[in-house]
Amino acid sequence: MSLTDEYIKDFKSGMIHRELAKKYNITEGYSSKKASLLITQGKLVSRNTPKEIDLNREERIVIEPIPKKPIEIQVAPKREPITSTVNNIKDMRRIIGIWDDHNPMSIPQKANLQLIKDIQPTHLINGGDALHLSYLRAIANAKGRVSLSIEEWNKIQSALKEDYRSYNVILDGRDAAVPENCEKTLLIGNHDYYLEILSKKCPDIEIFDYKKHLRLKERGYRVVPLNKEHTIGKLYFVHGIYFLDHHAKKTASVYHRNIRYGHKHDVQEYTTTTPLGQWDAYNAKSCGCNCDTNPDYIRAKPNAWTHAVYLAYVWPDGSFSDYVIKSVSGKFVYGNRIYGI
Repeated sequence: MSLTDEYIKDFKSGMIHRELAKKYNITEGYSSKKASLLITQGKLVSRNTPKEIDLNREERIVIEPIPKKPIEIQVAPKREPITSTVNNIKDMRRIIGIWDDHNPMSIPQKANLQLIKDIQPTHLINGGDALHLSYLRAIANAKGRVSLSIEEWNKIQSALKEDYRSYNVILDGRDAAVPENCEKTLLIGNHDYYLEILSKKCPDIEIFDYKKHLRLKERGYRVVPLNKEHTIGKLYFVHGIYFLDHHAKKTASVYHRNIRYGHKHDVQEYTTTTPLGQWDAYNAKSCGCNCDTNPDYIRAKPNAWTHAVYLAYVWPDGSFSDYVIKSVSGKFVYGNRIYGI
C-alpha cells in the first residue's frame, strides 16, 4: 500500500490533521492541502459535505442553517392598573398649588378663589416666594456688619409692615375658601429666605419674624424649609432650585421623582425615559407664577413668565392626575367653567 493510499485510509478513519501530520512527519498545513487535492481528484470526500453528491441524479441537497440562539429581550414590567374603590372625586386627595405670589406684585385672586371653592381641596400648597422683599436682599446677603440710617430703617419697617398686611388679606381669602380640614403647606422660597436669614442674624428684631406676622401657626400652615420637599402620594413639591433655560429637564434628572415646583415663573415640563419601564420614569413640571409678569425691574424685557394655578387628584395608591391651568388676564377655563368673571 502506497503512502497516499495509507493517508486516504487514515483520513477516512477519522484522523484529524494534527494526528496525520505527526504520523507522516509533515505539517498540519501540508496535510490540509494534501487532503484538499485528494478531494478535488475524487479520492476523498470532504468531511464538511453533508452527503456524497451524485451529479448524474436530479436531486436537491438541502443544507440546513445552524440554528441561532434566540435573542433574549427584557420586557418591562407592566404597570398594574389602579385598584381602588374610589368612585367619587370627593373621595380622592385633591391638591391646589399656587407658586410665587411675590406680594405686593400679586395678581388678583378671584379666579383662584373660585377654583378653590369648587374643588374643595384636601391640600393647599403655597409654593413659596410669597413676599418679594427686594429691599431686604442687600442686607440679608451682606457678609459683614450693615449700617443703616434711622430713615433707611424706618422705610424698611414701613414696607415690611405693609407687605405683611396686604399678604394677610390674600391668606385670609384662601383660608375662607378651603374646607376646615384642609392641610395647608408653605414652601419657603428664596425671597422668603431673606427673612429667615435676618431673623437668625437679628433674633431680637421682632419684625423679621414672618411666621408670627403672617399668623402661619394660627392658620394651620406647615412650613417647609428652603429646598426641602413636601410629599403627597407619589408627588413631590418644592419651591424650585434651577434657573437655567431647560430647568424642567434638570430638575427631573436630579431629583428622579415626580417634582412640582415654581421659582422660574414659567410653565415647563419634562419626563425622564428609561428602557426599564414606566416604574422608573419621572416627570417634572414648573407651575407658573401668580405675580406681575412685567415688574419695574424687568424694564419691559421679553420673558416667559406665565400665570397659572396647579391642580392634582391623587388616588389611594399615590398615583395621580394633575394639571397646570394657565390664566390670561386673570381668567382661565377648567371643567366647562370660566373662572375669574
